Formats: sequence, C-alpha cells, structure tokens
Amino acid sequence: MTDRKSFQWMILWSALIVAALFAAAQQAWADEPRIALTVNGEKEVAQIRNGKKTVSKAPMDKIKSGDILVYTITYHNTGKSVARDVTVVDPVPANTVYLPGSAAGKDTKILFSINGGTTYHEPPVMRKSLDTAGREITAPAPPELYTHIQWIVKTPVAPNATGTVTFKVKVK
Repeated sequence: MTDRKSFQWMILWSALIVAALFAAAQQAWADEPRIALTVNGEKEVAQIRNGKKTVSKAPMDKIKSGDILVYTITYHNTGKSVARDVTVVDPVPANTVYLPGSAAGKDTKILFSINGGTTYHEPPVMRKSLDTAGREITAPAPPELYTHIQWIVKTPVAPNATGTVTFKVKVK
C-alpha cells in the first residue's frame, strides 16, 4: 500500500510541476511583444481647383488602369513588452507596378525583392540577364519586377505603440 501511495504522490507531484511549467510558459508568452498589422488602401485623386493641382485620397471602389494606389500598413505592438527588430513585409499587389521612391516609413530601412520575397536588397536592386549577344550583364531591375517590400523598423516599438509604413503603385 505504501508503494502505491508513493507512486500516486509522485504522479500528482509531476502533474503539478507540469502545470506550473505550462502556466509559466503561458505567462512568458503573454508578456512577449506581439505585432499586429493592418493594411489600408486608397486611390489618389488629382484635381485642378482654381488653377492649382490638388491630390486627395478616395476609397478604392472603382479602379482602372493608370490609377495610383496608396497602401498604408499600420503596425501595433499589442504585447506587454518592447518589440525589437520589427519587420514589415508586403507584396506588391497583382496587376500593379511599384512607384520608385514611394516607399516610406519613419526610422525604417527599406528593402525590395524581385524574387517573390526570397531575398531583399537596397535599391537599386540588381539583376542578371543576357544581352542581345548572349552575354551575362548586371543591371538595375525595373520596377515592374519588384514583388515585395520590406521595412525594418530601426527603433524599439513600446507596448501599445504604433507606426506606419507606406508605398504607392500604379495599376497596369
């Protein structure tokens, strides 16, 4: 009987240790930084008023070839500790072309991919191709080849803090 009670206590003690470790892991996870992303898109609308060109933003309900779309990505640290090395990645939407120089974000390093997000480089993004004689050449990739944009936030993001990054594209 004593051996059975010892065994039961050992099982109970092990279960309590596992429960305590699980609770500690959950608390540690709850204290981690968590970055939530929200993407908002708008269409630029240019108008001439009193002889001056003005640009405003409108919903993207009717989009046609040649329209300029502005994407704003908001990042929000919903966790309970500071987030470091925050990275935001967004694909260039299908049937659009990235507008060079339009990517922006306070305290960010901005990189671009031309291979579906496998690698990222600072502009100009270089690519290898063949010239008309069949020789390999390296030249800047045209904006039509950009597939993804990456922002690396250089400053820590405090709990409940937010920031935004933006870019523009032209509809094909």
